[in-house]
Amino acid sequence: ATSMKPNKNNYPTLDISKLSKFANGKNRDIYLVSHPAPDTDGTERICVLKVLRSKANQERELSSKMVLKSLFPASRQRVILKEVKYLEKLLRRGAIQGFQPPIPAFRGFVNTAKGRGTLWETMLDRSGNLAPSIKELGQAGKLADAVEPLNRFVKICFDHNIVAPDINENNLTLTYRNDQSEVVLVDGFGDHRLISLRSIWPALNARSLADRFDRLGRRTGLQFDRGVGRFLPVS
Repeated sequence: ATSMKPNKNNYPTLDISKLSKFANGKNRDIYLVSHPAPDTDGTERICVLKVLRSKANQERELSSKMVLKSLFPASRQRVILKEVKYLEKLLRRGAIQGFQPPIPAFRGFVNTAKGRGTLWETMLDRSGNLAPSIKELGQAGKLADAVEPLNRFVKICFDHNIVAPDINENNLTLTYRNDQSEVVLVDGFGDHRLISLRSIWPALNARSLADRFDRLGRRTGLQFDRGVGRFLPVS
């Protein structure tokens, strides 16, 4: 199994100079790369690579944030480490409580010319293609296909106090794994703050989750019923 603790002397190095970005995260560039899977015999698989965006490309950030990151560069790396550690925590809790975290599997740390990166499981649909996001399903008029698995995702988040401050239609994908359709949060999980109030105060996190599901409904045309904690069927 892949160690969750990074060791800079053992990171493999990936050449991404000829790759085009697959997507843009808030603070990271995202690529699709072929890389040996650490938990198999070395067979290569397609992974999602997330690399912190260089300071030169973060001009939209508030100047105060840029100053803090200049004074405390480790805070940029903390985002990566806290994300991985949060998944590790969820996996331990899931093994005890009997649920699988609705988050991609972590595949390892790597070095790139742009800095440290993390490799994650690629979400696929039933046909083996890249899993569509909730936004893409809405654009294709197929949101009805996502309501049931989306409600299973909602239930897991509430039942197990999943901290997910960036739930939106781009970060949620309709994936096929464990012989069923599942909604998986591919980014925006865990709390990057030094002290995570959401993790230690479930009521605060539940309110935050409900607000984000409300907003997801408004942005996609779905209707979230806060009273029962579910999205209503598409009429």
